Amino acid sequence: MRAWKGLWLSVFTLLAAGAAAADAPVTLVEGQNFRTLATPMPVESGNKIEVLEAFSYGCVHCYQFEPALRAWKAHQPADVQMNYLPASFNPIFELFARGYFAAKALGIADSTHEKVFDTVWGAGIQPKDDEQLISLYVRLGADRAKFSEALASMGVQAALSAAGVKAERLKLEGTPTLYVDGKYQVLTNGVTSYGEIMQRLDAVIAKARAERKSAHK
Repeated sequence: MRAWKGLWLSVFTLLAAGAAAADAPVTLVEGQNFRTLATPMPVESGNKIEVLEAFSYGCVHCYQFEPALRAWKAHQPADVQMNYLPASFNPIFELFARGYFAAKALGIADSTHEKVFDTVWGAGIQPKDDEQLISLYVRLGADRAKFSEALASMGVQAALSAAGVKAERLKLEGTPTLYVDGKYQVLTNGVTSYGEIMQRLDAVIAKARAERKSAHK
């Protein structure tokens, strides 16, 4: 797999972070603004609807998208859980993916998630190897010895391998990409603002919610 150089690139070079949502309601059209996955994927959200973002801290488009996603998360529905799938398209993405899983093993992935983006792209600190990555997380409050041990652990390697398999099954082509409830991918065809992307996400969530309710009748 390779880093995305198509649709998201053209979209994000045209959009300003935090652009307002479009007023028009979203009518879901298969293949136009969402895609049904050929094979449903297991979710890690229990009774909640899963929103999964495939991302990388090494992806500038993910960084540009992050403010809109942060704003959405501040008001996300109570029946929705946000999860993350770090991509490994290249050695730098893989390095960051290992860092994410090490942070997750230490229980600091959520508290450092936004800070890593801000440090990498805002402060311009872009690690190229394990030691530089460790130093980045130490800068954000991690214990050096514990993070080093986690980064080199078999658990992190297993999580990285599982993420790669999941990305293949999702047919992940680039980052950022949003998936809903293991069934749907939010497409960005023709969007003119980050707000439109989030509106599409909300519409797909509503579809998944209705299907869950119907299944429990």
